[in-house]
Amino acid sequence: MVSIVDELRHLDGIRGSFMTSESEYLAPMVLFEKERIASQIVWSTVPGIVEQQHRAYHNLWNKAIPAEEIFRDRSWKSTYRNQSIRK
Repeated sequence: MVSIVDELRHLDGIRGSFMTSESEYLAPMVLFEKERIASQIVWSTVPGIVEQQHRAYHNLWNKAIPAEEIFRDRSWKSTYRNQSIRK
C-alpha cells in the first residue's frame, strides 16, 4: 500500500468509511461487514455537506498515526491497540 500512496496513516477503532473530493461526499448507508458491500450509499454535492465532511476527514487524519512510526516500532499492536483517539 505504501508504494501506491504519498502518505499512509493508521487509526484504531474506525468502523466504516466515507469518501470525499473537492466537490462530492460519498458514504455507505451501513457499516461494512466482512465480505459484504453496502447496498445503499449517501452521495452529496451540497457545498456545506462536502465542507463538513472535509473537516471530519482532516480531524481523523490529524489523529491518525503515520505509517512510518508504526513500521519503525515492531510492537505497534501492543502500543496502540488500547490507545484512545480522544485528546
